[in-house]
Parts: sequence; C-alpha cells; structure tokens
Amino acid sequence: MDIFGDASGKRYADTLAVLIDDREVDAILVLNCPTGLAQPDEAARAVIGALKAAEPTALRGRNVITAWLGEDTARPARQLFADARMPPTKARTAPSAVSSIGYAIATIKSC
Repeated sequence: MDIFGDASGKRYADTLAVLIDDREVDAILVLNCPTGLAQPDEAARAVIGALKAAEPTALRGRNVITAWLGEDTARPARQLFADARMPPTKARTAPSAVSSIGYAIATIKSC
C-alpha cells in the first residue's frame, strides 16, 4: 500500500492499524524513503506507537519489518526503532528491503 512521499506520521499509523486489523495480511513491510516533504523520525514514532498500541495477539505469527532508506536522514529514525527494541532491517534500498521480508517469511515457514 503506497501512502506517498508526503505521508505524515498519522498517515503511517492509520495505514498500519488497518493492515494489522486485516487478518488476511501476514506480512507488513513499512518502508520510508526520505523526501523533503516529510520527517523520517515522525514516521518512525508513529509506526512504533501503532505497533505498541496493537492488541498483543494481533501481531502473533505475522511479520512486520521496517526499512528506513538512506543514511544520514534515516539514522535518528533507526535509533528510535532500536531504542524501542524494534530494530529496522539493515536494508538501504527498496529491493533489499523487499528481499528482507521475503527472507523472514521463508525462514518462519521453514521452522
């Protein structure tokens, strides 16, 4: 689901809440690509808040991976995730982020 480059933290949180509530969704990749229109750390705080607000059982057996692309602009947001014990993937490009979630799903299905 593309929420566009100008997405506010609220748009991230609202979209994530819809995806978490949909039991047909078994994997969520939250991808942030820095633009001059939105703040990566605001989006990170919103995602962290939405994940913490989810019912404890809502995420059981589901994959949620975050990827904040770029270097300097994404560093504070990545630290927010690390501080919340939700470390983001090390992916720095969109294709590598997609590969990360594919790998996570394959690993879980093989267990």
